Amino acid sequence: MCNRYKNSIVDLPSLINRKNGKLFVDGLDLDQLIEENGTPLFIFSEQQLLRQYMYILESFKAKLGDSFELAFSIKSNPLPEIIRTFIKLSTFFEVTSLGEMKLLLKLGASAQNIIYTNIVKPKNTIKFALKAGIQKFAIDSCSDIKRIKKIAEFEKKSIKAFIRINPLINLENTIFSCSGEYSKIGIPIPPKEESNSEFNEVLSICEESQLVDLIGLHMHLGSQITNIKPYREALCRIRNLIHYLNQKNIEIKVLDIGGGFPINYGNVEVPSVSSFAEAVKTEIKEYLPSISIIAESGRFLTAPAGILAVSVVTIKKDPKNCEIACLDGNFYNTLPDIITSNWMYPILKVNQEKEESISSYRLVGSSNDTLDQYQLNSAGVPGTISCQKLLEGDKIIFLQAGAYSLSFTCNYCLEGNPKVIFLEKK
Repeated sequence: MCNRYKNSIVDLPSLINRKNGKLFVDGLDLDQLIEENGTPLFIFSEQQLLRQYMYILESFKAKLGDSFELAFSIKSNPLPEIIRTFIKLSTFFEVTSLGEMKLLLKLGASAQNIIYTNIVKPKNTIKFALKAGIQKFAIDSCSDIKRIKKIAEFEKKSIKAFIRINPLINLENTIFSCSGEYSKIGIPIPPKEESNSEFNEVLSICEESQLVDLIGLHMHLGSQITNIKPYREALCRIRNLIHYLNQKNIEIKVLDIGGGFPINYGNVEVPSVSSFAEAVKTEIKEYLPSISIIAESGRFLTAPAGILAVSVVTIKKDPKNCEIACLDGNFYNTLPDIITSNWMYPILKVNQEKEESISSYRLVGSSNDTLDQYQLNSAGVPGTISCQKLLEGDKIIFLQAGAYSLSFTCNYCLEGNPKVIFLEKK
């Protein structure tokens, strides 16, 4: 467990700091928070959310000027306190379901700031969105636009459409690719000479309807993009498509570039948000200066704003004499990406002495499930972590735990879900 921890390669301030061997969260004694609330425990920081938000906003506006908007992808963390934080900032929101729409509107979000992007848009959800005043739809297929158009005409409601493009770029080093030849997301970018492409069919349907205002294009290469080169290539292909549309007297006013801004989990160096902004500037804005840009972010905003605290309940040894630290929460109910994606998180011991010896441990969740282990590879062989000596009753925390944790958690083994506390900005 490394005592030094950087939020990102630009060294944004972390919500965690250590003083005299003790950890503090937003200046509050972490040991005391755990004592008062128990474990497993999620802690979220409004201050860190605002840091992440301002970093994205300032990085893009420094390159693009004021023609930039940021949308929060609430699927990354639908905690009402987090959503309220972004509502106060008048940010946009990217939603994927009826439930997300209802939650946003209940909490006071403006319908005009909501973008509905899901690949599947059921009739009842489209109808609800239109009646609620939600107009922005990312069109994912011919079936999609036909269904939306039909309901919009019946309800006599207009929509502002983005055509969601698959630029056919294969992302490497991520399991979360939303592009390439096997992607289920978006409409494949058409060759110019192919007049009967799905893209051109969607384009024709948009142009034929008086209630469909085609305002832009949308793309999302995937989550946790660690290489800027394919991102640039995708933007170049989108730019060429916009030029093609301009030649047909079709104006694209807005480009939604999706998200994918990566978080440093400590195992791979990642590009900065500023490098993504620079790519958008050089590949899009310098050629299309009047176009407005929307970016969507979930992981980058919420991951660094959350930590998970757990207790070591049992120390035992496996048949190879490796020590196992058994925790008081299973990973299905806390950090399921550990199970589904073999995700790695920075880990710290809450209280430690400077001279403590370093030992190796397997970390396992509280259930009997074989997959409920940290760093279990595809062959079923568990990995180990190196850290200060652990004893039963010690507390450890997982950093960068704010994204796709609450979103995915279940109530496996009926153990219950971790308690959640939200630290408001002072």
